[in-house]
Amino acid sequence: MTLTKAVMVDMLVEEMDLDCREARNFVNSIFEEIPITGRRVVTFRASRKIRAQINRQALRGK
Repeated sequence: MTLTKAVMVDMLVEEMDLDCREARNFVNSIFEEIPITGRRVVTFRASRKIRAQINRQALRGK
């Protein structure tokens, strides 16, 4: 599950009985104080050797 600002606002509205505007202001004030940097995305690229092995296995399966 991804925790977004919107989810946090919804949780505050439900659990703390805040109105939507108060909850949104509270969440935004937290994120103003915490610097958030860009996240890294890890990708996988199969090597030629792995692709060849997968293709051989796929041809055997047909």
